Amino acid sequence: MKKIILYISFFLIGWFGTISVFGALFAHHIEVKIPGLVCSSCGIGIKNKLKKNTNVVDVAFDIKNQLALIQCKVSQSNRIYFIDNKFITNAVKNAGYEVRSIKRLSNLKPNRYNKP
Repeated sequence: MKKIILYISFFLIGWFGTISVFGALFAHHIEVKIPGLVCSSCGIGIKNKLKKNTNVVDVAFDIKNQLALIQCKVSQSNRIYFIDNKFITNAVKNAGYEVRSIKRLSNLKPNRYNKP
């Protein structure tokens, strides 16, 4: 069942050419632009470093747009527990990559970019 959902999501991303469909399916909270992220195996080190934070639920990658999509922990009152930009930057640098931008997605400020 998970494979079917994954295939459908990749089809929709390719069809619409946008990451918003991917975000609607997996509800990520942070988008990190990582130049040089060209294959899914490139992201394994980044994912392992980011998952060390207890507020990180899952990390997915959009290779086409070179993005790491981070899903954060959410409380019962719908409070999102964002992780610190410095932690994200250090985790990505320790994996051998650099951060170009960090975009936090929430209901209050959906299109705000934060410097790494």
